[in-house]
Amino acid sequence: MLAGVTRHNDRALQRLEGVREALQSENISMPDNFLVECPYTLDKAREGMRSLMRQKSRPTAVICGNDVLAFGALLEASHLGMRVPQDVSLVGFDDLEMAKHLQPALTTVRVPTEHMWSLAAERLLASLRNENVQSQTEVDIALVVRQSCGPPHTKDSSR
Repeated sequence: MLAGVTRHNDRALQRLEGVREALQSENISMPDNFLVECPYTLDKAREGMRSLMRQKSRPTAVICGNDVLAFGALLEASHLGMRVPQDVSLVGFDDLEMAKHLQPALTTVRVPTEHMWSLAAERLLASLRNENVQSQTEVDIALVVRQSCGPPHTKDSSR
């Protein structure tokens, strides 16, 4: 996983915990060296992807804490001569506009950002009026499967 820096960032931490829980539910463990935390920039994402791909046993899939990290991972995979998804699958989070226009188009988790902004504004105004406000709300998200994911390449299969 290429995660955002989790220190002082509850969203990045919760995304990391969610990935770990999902893997654990499938009896899959993520080795410590398969987790890189970095700021949400293309340069740092590229560095993080390079670090992951230097492992003796490279990961066949990289889950990114947001789409910006995934964009950087995709750029670095291309720079390293890796094919996405044949050599490594990539998944982002946010479904930013650019995600569907990349080559390959990025598989990502769609978040209802505008709805969340509206809820935040409504709650802020209600709070200013001294009204009771919910501190948390669950929102629906969706996995948007595009071209950046596929089955892992095996040494026995032909390229």
